[in-house]
Amino acid sequence: ETALLRQQLGAEFNLVIPGIRSGEADSQGDQKRTLSAPEAIQAGANWIVVGRPILGAANPIEAISVMTRQIAGILS
Repeated sequence: ETALLRQQLGAEFNLVIPGIRSGEADSQGDQKRTLSAPEAIQAGANWIVVGRPILGAANPIEAISVMTRQIAGILS
């Protein structure tokens, strides 16, 4: 719904998108609708909320680094 909300509400409205996942197929968990960080940003998110992909990772610092590189890749 992110892209639809962005289209309907315009650029001035801040969209905070929860349920962000790393993009791995098995990382959905209990969320019915998820996006990767790049997908959410491309759809129009201003802010993303990331929990389990970092907190549940074997190496949280590496999980943050991977997600940061993914975001940087679409912003450059």
